[in-house]
Amino acid sequence: MEQDAVFRKNVYEQILKIEGAKDIYKLFTILGYPKAEVLDPSSKRKKATFGFKNDDNEKIKEIYSVLNVGDNLPVFLLETTTLVPSFIRSVTTTFDKQYIQYLLAFTTNYNEIVFVFPDKDKVEGGKYKLKLIKLNVDRDDIKSFPAKNPMNLLCNY
Repeated sequence: MEQDAVFRKNVYEQILKIEGAKDIYKLFTILGYPKAEVLDPSSKRKKATFGFKNDDNEKIKEIYSVLNVGDNLPVFLLETTTLVPSFIRSVTTTFDKQYIQYLLAFTTNYNEIVFVFPDKDKVEGGKYKLKLIKLNVDRDDIKSFPAKNPMNLLCNY
């Protein structure tokens, strides 16, 4: 139990400290991903390699490769100009054409981060429908929780 409380406190404190891409990398390290799998914050990707729609391409500032979990689950951080759901869905659909499984983190200014894990619901004839599982992390909301028990937001299921 004590170890759990320390872990939650470390995650909480790191979320409050996120100011840039390097802090997202550190968050994944705190979450327990092996340091060998967490890439260097200079691991930027070229937008042109993904084939985004022109409108989406203009809204993406930078793409970082954060980590690759066992060579099967790449994690990307996208610095963008918007977090509108239609934009997030469109970009996720583009990633879905190139990756089987992946995790995306979208942010405009690091105060709000939207983590997106795509899931596929099978429909008829071998086709599937892309379903987005989202976790919105808003630092201002997290800060507003009582100081004596801030982790209720993150870990009280």
